[in-house]
Formats: sequence, C-alpha cells, structure tokens
Amino acid sequence: GETVSNSGGVWSTTATHYWPRSWFNVDFYATHPATLPDIYTTTDDSDPENPYTYKGVTLTVPANGTPADMLYTFTTTNRDAADNGAVALHFSHALSQVSFMGKTTNAGWHVSVSGMSLHNVCSTGTFDIKRGEWNAASLTGTTDYTLALPNGEAVTFDASDEATALTNGAMPQMLIGQRLTAWDPTEDTIDDNDAPDGPKGCYLRLTCLITSTANGSEENILPANGTPIEIYVPFTNVGEGSPNGWQPGKQDRK
Repeated sequence: GETVSNSGGVWSTTATHYWPRSWFNVDFYATHPATLPDIYTTTDDSDPENPYTYKGVTLTVPANGTPADMLYTFTTTNRDAADNGAVALHFSHALSQVSFMGKTTNAGWHVSVSGMSLHNVCSTGTFDIKRGEWNAASLTGTTDYTLALPNGEAVTFDASDEATALTNGAMPQMLIGQRLTAWDPTEDTIDDNDAPDGPKGCYLRLTCLITSTANGSEENILPANGTPIEIYVPFTNVGEGSPNGWQPGKQDRK
C-alpha cells in the first residue's frame, strides 16, 4: 500500500503515477488512518464452487483502550471523468457503533448500574472494501469488551425516567459488523458456555443494585444485602429491524 498525505491543502503520494489511458478505468481503494494494515488481495473459498477474490484489510478491535475506528473508500473512474485528474474519494465507516440503554417499568424501583461488559464477540475480521462489508467467513476471536459508562460513573434510573444511556456517548464502542448468537442459560452455565470447547454464546454482564421505595421505605430488592452483584443477560443483535446484526457505518442502540 501507499500513504497519501496532505500538506498545505495539497494531497500527494510517495511515488508518481500515470493513467494507463485517458479512457481506462482505474480502481482506487483506500483506508484511514494510514496506520492500518495494508490492503491486500484475498480469496473467500468457503463455497468451493464459487470462490470469491477481493481487496480487503484485516482489522482487530482491541478489548481495552480507546475504541478503534476505520474509514474506507472504493471508487473506479477514468482520467476523462476525473476532476482535472483528481479523484474524489468519499469515505465511510467500516465499524459499527454500539451503545446500550436502560429502563425499568417497575414502580418504585431504583436501578444502579456500576459496570457493564459484552462477552464473546468476534474481534478480528477482513473487510471487503469494494462490497463495503465484513467477510463472515473471516471472523475470529471471542473477545470480551468492557463498556465505558457515561462520565465513568454508575448510572441510576427508575420507572419515571425515559430510557437512560448506560454507555458513554462521547466514546461509543466500535465493533466489527457481525451476527451474535445469545448464550442459552437453559443449556449451559456461564462457565460451560465460556469453556474452551463451549458454545461461546454472547451475553451482557451487568454490575448492579436494585432497591425499591414502593412500600414507603427503601428496601433492597437485588441483592438483599445491598452489595452490587453481577447479572448475566443473554444478548443477540439479530431481531426485528436488524436481521443481519451489526452493519458497517451504522449505530446499534439496545
């Protein structure tokens, strides 16, 4: 790959390139930032009868640290159609922005969420730049993501509140587009689910405390001793309105 840089409003490449012919179409593939792995040609042969070769870039979204992002573009044009030889590149987001909301309808309940993480999510995959999609056959990893709370503090809400943001809107989690299968608690315990040979179903882990003032005085609902506990909630991103799970460049709010 080649790095294209801007200096004083002028974009330049590290080497000089020429159009093969003025009418000859040239494909342009690009990603941002320039620190991403190089674009390369790869083949999806998951269907042996219909192998598919494409230009891709392989990305890993780390479990910790600042949420990653990747921009990409593909265009094909010839010199006659270009603007005085310049090719306009319109970038799009490759990752999905994931955020969560909380709400209770139980009158008198007060819910406090002090920790949140999403488990068994694919963290590495190859993005097909021309089609603008993640290659499902390339997805690997079962990574756990700690989700940032707003202002880094516990979130409290009750039945009088609208849906309340549980994740940091200023630093949303960016994840690879994929379909997630939920953990089935009727089939496996959390330990069995997460075992090396387990099904690795997806779930949310919440650290929370639920109290109630429905009877006039505050009492602990969950747990009874008033110490926040961990709750495991099966999670899938497939459903009405999102039959294919997370999509590149889209926001998914649950």
